[in-house]
Amino acid sequence: ADQRRLANQILSLKVDAFPGGAIIRTIGLPPTQGFWDAELVEIESDNPSQVVYEFRLLPPVAPRRQGTQRSREIIAGATLSRVRLQGVRTISVVGAQNRRTVRR
Repeated sequence: ADQRRLANQILSLKVDAFPGGAIIRTIGLPPTQGFWDAELVEIESDNPSQVVYEFRLLPPVAPRRQGTQRSREIIAGATLSRVRLQGVRTISVVGAQNRRTVRR
C-alpha cells in the first residue's frame, strides 16, 4: 500500500513528444515545505483513450513551515511509450484539490 499523499494542488501539466513517445512533466504543491519522494502513479481508467496519474509524495518527517508557494513546488514526471500512447486522447494528473488535463 502506497503511504504517500496526494499533492494538494496540481499547478501545471506539460506533455512533450519525443521520438519514443511522450514526457509528462507536472508541478505539484503540498501544504508545507519538506515533502519528498514525489511520483506520478498511474491509476486504472475504464476509458482506454485516457491515461490518469495521481501526484503522490511523502510528508516531511518533522513538522515544517508553510513557506512561500515557490519554495513548496515539487516537480514529478513520467514517460509514455509510443505504443502506450496509441489511442490515448487525454492525459490527466490528479491532486487532492484539483486535476489538470491535456488533450492530444
